Amino acid sequence: MSNDVDDPQAEEGSYAESAATGEEGEERGFRKYWIAAVAIIVVIIVLIIVICKSIFR
Repeated sequence: MSNDVDDPQAEEGSYAESAATGEEGEERGFRKYWIAAVAIIVVIIVLIIVICKSIFR
């Protein structure tokens, strides 16, 4: 749980550094796609588990 608290501070620091180089937009866009990809994978895994449970009942 302590890592979750530290992450926003680290992200703010990386945003501040990337803002100076003009790469902030690319990083945020990449993170949005990465978060979306992870969310989709999690949803697919949950659906597979639910389907397997319904089959083996």
